[in-house]
Amino acid sequence: MSYRTTLFFDYAVNKSAGSLSPRVKWEHLKNYEFELPDMEKQCELAKVLWAMDTTKKSYQQLLQKTDELVISQFRELMGSAAKKIKLVDCAEVLYGFPFNSKLFNNVGQGMPLIRVRDINSGFSETYTTEKADDKYLVRRGDCIVGMDGSFDVVKWAHEDAYLNQRVCKFTPLTIQKEYLLYYLKLTLKAIEENTPSTTVKHLSAKDINSMEVPIVDNESQLSFEKFSIQIDKTKLQLKHSIAELSSMYKRIISENLY
Repeated sequence: MSYRTTLFFDYAVNKSAGSLSPRVKWEHLKNYEFELPDMEKQCELAKVLWAMDTTKKSYQQLLQKTDELVISQFRELMGSAAKKIKLVDCAEVLYGFPFNSKLFNNVGQGMPLIRVRDINSGFSETYTTEKADDKYLVRRGDCIVGMDGSFDVVKWAHEDAYLNQRVCKFTPLTIQKEYLLYYLKLTLKAIEENTPSTTVKHLSAKDINSMEVPIVDNESQLSFEKFSIQIDKTKLQLKHSIAELSSMYKRIISENLY
């Protein structure tokens, strides 16, 4: 928070009234004065900020297009499959351990713990001091799936962490990792969309056991894997550029308008 923003909050707090739920009146806020750059400077800043915003949106659209491109390629690849085999016959499925929530903490004691809510963020702020078998460790690059709410599929990208219940890990046995990952993304998305929205969505072992994977030859799988990994590198660069633009945007506003 900038110095000028702190001054504004201090002003609002000083003008607020009420013991249980303090509120500040508009008649007080409207009299608050702050400095603005001259009009010429404001016009310059506006041009820069608009350009940054446009660039950021372009990067975000490109990010979406890269995802669509990989999905399209995978759909085409699956369409050429000559056979199907059970998912559990070509990948090992490990269901999370029922860790004791009383031993959870957010001060970094013990091991990080991957819960359903951590799937999308890609990292966990929850730790546990409870010990479990090493098979419940998730390592960088492992494919994990959330089993409640939305069935998100991700490659874990952070430090080793324990696998909590209602999260499962898939390890390829006879198929390539990227092929497995995108099969799960498409299949679980379809299951999620076909589950009535009036109920809490749950993925069961029965659902997983019934899945069948369209199988193409190993050479085609490896070709797709190479393509997918290259796209991932492009996406990482785009996300980095978006983050840098967002940080710069906030800094410019903070330094010039607060």
